[in-house]
Amino acid sequence: MRKGREIIGLPVVNLATGKEIGHVGDLVWCPETRKITGIILNEGGVLSRPRLIRYQDVVNIGRDAVIVAGEAPEGEADPETGLRVTQVAGIPVITARGENLGTMEDVVFTMTGGELAGYEISAGLVDDLISGRSTIPWDAVATWGEEAVIIKDVPGLEAPEPRRESNAVSHLQE
Repeated sequence: MRKGREIIGLPVVNLATGKEIGHVGDLVWCPETRKITGIILNEGGVLSRPRLIRYQDVVNIGRDAVIVAGEAPEGEADPETGLRVTQVAGIPVITARGENLGTMEDVVFTMTGGELAGYEISAGLVDDLISGRSTIPWDAVATWGEEAVIIKDVPGLEAPEPRRESNAVSHLQE
């Protein structure tokens, strides 16, 4: 399994020619089908516009490069094709009970078929460093809203405890 942010920035190489045709600018996925549908290709030129490579044209995603069959089709990437990793990063994740779990940070997907396995959630920098990020299964999402993601109750996934201020900080605020 891979995370979307591990892929962003990797060079994209044409299998037939060995030519680097750009870099991964973003991943596009469809919440309804739970699949990665494409890769946004940034070619790096001043006048170039991002193009969409369909996920079915991805031959392999390696540690250092993405290998694709052929060139990206002409024309711009359609912004309405689905959700993008960079588009949803930072959106609040709230349970159906109204508890804030943190923010959406990444998607986790399988290499074969690009099927979504889950979503990575951050409870904040300190919690990320102490406990690591949480991963929720794809089927835990009840609603993809414009301003928040609502998830169903997931056993074992709890909202982070509010941090208590130290005495030194509370005295400074008085």
